[in-house]
Amino acid sequence: MSYVATVQNALRNDYPSNYDKLERRPTEAGGLEIFRKQSLNPSNFISPYAAGLIEDSYGAAAEVNHPVLNARTVTIGNTISCALPAASDGDAALIVTAAPVTYTFGFTMVKDQHIKNDIPYTAALMEKLMAYDLQMQKDMDVDALGVIEAAINQHFPASIGAYYSQTANALQVAQANKDDFYNKLSAILGEMDFSGNADILANRVHQPMVNRFINQGAGNSENQAFQFQGFQYFFDNSDRLTNNVSVESTIYAIKAGSLFSKDRIPSAYKGEGTYLGDRRSPIKAKHTMVMPVTGTEMAVLYQQDCSDQSSLGIGEANAASFVEGWTFFVQKFYLSVYNSAPSTRFTPILKAEILA
Repeated sequence: MSYVATVQNALRNDYPSNYDKLERRPTEAGGLEIFRKQSLNPSNFISPYAAGLIEDSYGAAAEVNHPVLNARTVTIGNTISCALPAASDGDAALIVTAAPVTYTFGFTMVKDQHIKNDIPYTAALMEKLMAYDLQMQKDMDVDALGVIEAAINQHFPASIGAYYSQTANALQVAQANKDDFYNKLSAILGEMDFSGNADILANRVHQPMVNRFINQGAGNSENQAFQFQGFQYFFDNSDRLTNNVSVESTIYAIKAGSLFSKDRIPSAYKGEGTYLGDRRSPIKAKHTMVMPVTGTEMAVLYQQDCSDQSSLGIGEANAASFVEGWTFFVQKFYLSVYNSAPSTRFTPILKAEILA
């Protein structure tokens, strides 16, 4: 007698499991995170009222305008007189325009193809959502880094040059001088009238230097830990926050409250949303969803239809299968504090490069 016909097939684990967890791991998005942190600072240049206008501006215009008054050059005299002062040359009033970045993606699902399949429908849906959100995290980080780079300080008078030279608006710190960099950075920010706490954004290759000094104590022959007080660190992957040639690491020192980001979506998607058909099982729907990785609240357009899916050849997909589709979108503003004359006035985002 043979038992060959009754041998069990290969055992199979249930899904979802953690076996493929490395396929969907988030990245270190320091540029995006520093925007989030600074947006919550009470001293931020965008007031709660202005933030509300940005959030509710969808559809009114593609841009949001902010009135500003430029800095004025005045003279202080030393003679008292009853004569009227000379006529003013007027206020330098301007409108600064801010435009958002749009992020959108979508996908469809066929429930019939998951019948008699080890990958459940809901698990497949969440896998697709995660894949897009992970990519959006990287895209948002790249956009945030671009705004920071575009807003770096361009004014380097002799008072700053006394510490380090600059190339392409980045302080140049030689290897031999890097151990004392953060000590001098505090003084440089003071020279720029940006004393106090600052956030540091750097690529990962800079982290070992910070860790080595920040964890020193009195037992070290030379304790450098003192110079790191007042700084909070954000690190980004070096494939996005890249170095120039002959540079070991790249650093941005950003005064607290100098960056701001805000999202906006159409009002029809907010709150309880808008539904066509039964709200519990709509044919079409407009609502919002918070993304699992970025935490972004996105507008979601849900639709369903019936179509021929027999070509899939999976499960019970047939010529009359229901198809569900989701389209996600959001607009995000990345703002840096306004400077009327970057070439002659300090900007609170200072770039530095540790040379190789």
